[in-house]
This record gives sequence, C-alpha cells and structure tokens, in this order.
Amino acid sequence: MFELRGTGKDLIAQAKQLESEAWIDKYTRAIIIEFTVYNPGTNLFAICTMLLEMPASSSFAPKWR
Repeated sequence: MFELRGTGKDLIAQAKQLESEAWIDKYTRAIIIEFTVYNPGTNLFAICTMLLEMPASSSFAPKWR
C-alpha cells in the first residue's frame, strides 16, 4: 500500500519514485486508487474508486465506481 498525498507536484514526484523503484512488476495483481472530492456549492462529497486488475492471463480488467 502506498498513500499518495500532497500537491500536484508532490503526486508526480511520488509516482516517479514508485516507477523508479519498480513498485509495479509482473507480480502485481491489482492497483486500487481511491479519492474523495468536495463540492462546496452543493455541500456534496463524492468518492471515486478505480481498480485495475491484472489477472494471470496478462490482460487488464479496469473497473470504476
């Protein structure tokens, strides 16, 4: 698990760090990205979940909600 936090520049630097350390390799089974956004005009929170599964068949199975 790796928690991405910070400004846009921080997120890009963290993603580059993960890439340089080969964090995602042939043994990675899934990548899950979750985040929450807030709209102050409507006082509404929205939660987004994205899933990228990599089954043994070497294909990708993206899902989102």
